[in-house]
Amino acid sequence: MSGATVDGVLGVLSKARLSQLAREMSVALPLDAQKATQVARLAQAQSDIAALLPRLTRDELRAACRAHELDHKGRSRAELMSRLGVEQKPAKPEGDRQIHHELGLPYAGDIAVVRHRQYMVESVHPAPVPGQQTLVKLVCLDDDAPGKELDVFWERELGARVIKPEDKGLGAIDKLDSPRHFAAYLHALKWNSVTSTDGKLFQSPFRAGIKLMRHQLVPLMKALELPRANLFIADDVGLGKTIEAGLVMQELLLRQRVDQILIVCPASVSLQWQGEMEKRFGLRFELYNRAFVGRRRQERGFGVNA
Repeated sequence: MSGATVDGVLGVLSKARLSQLAREMSVALPLDAQKATQVARLAQAQSDIAALLPRLTRDELRAACRAHELDHKGRSRAELMSRLGVEQKPAKPEGDRQIHHELGLPYAGDIAVVRHRQYMVESVHPAPVPGQQTLVKLVCLDDDAPGKELDVFWERELGARVIKPEDKGLGAIDKLDSPRHFAAYLHALKWNSVTSTDGKLFQSPFRAGIKLMRHQLVPLMKALELPRANLFIADDVGLGKTIEAGLVMQELLLRQRVDQILIVCPASVSLQWQGEMEKRFGLRFELYNRAFVGRRRQERGFGVNA
């Protein structure tokens, strides 16, 4: 048993993350309070470390291990949680949904986000022996790959999580919405559904100010076929590698498969990338340099995350 405590684990989290946990646990936190006060309030509401750790991400569990001077290596959440003092017991295939969720595992019938897509959990196969991974069989729900099957080892998947409507304040389903409320939801869904139903039908070429060449569609087609867009574009000079990268970025944004984009390039071409992305695709990027950090600190305080 390690010396990990609830206060120590919560202490490694940011104030924004503490506020998110407070909403999930229905705990009122004063927004203007010091971090120590927020940690104490959450620790008082959730004193059981075994119930707290399944709510944390893999990176947060690693940070908690480092804070308690424990080994933080490894990709398995179960392994990291055991080092913090919570022994993981394999869940039974027919086990209760609450037990699975407490162990950080999905349950058959859950909706999960895996590799930036939404999947229905078909079945969960626990590890045969402690220390191994849980096999989860999934079926894609997104309209660009409906019905596509995927098998993953849950503990090895980065960012995999179960969607829990009750954590978003929606509560349990106890009645049907009124026609007025359902119509508002349906219209909002239509306005936000810019994803193509066919993965071979592109949108980004029609929303870009470019003269498109046929070979520039090859990286875009390949990116949409992959579960994770992971490309190495090595065309000759002048064939439009920047355009090809911009097409992939624009398409993934339109399909709501990415939330943030970071372009890493030599400083000598950073202005060129910024100008091309804004002029060709309408994507505005900030240059993360000393001047940008200085402006943010002047506007929002020295300790702000730029």
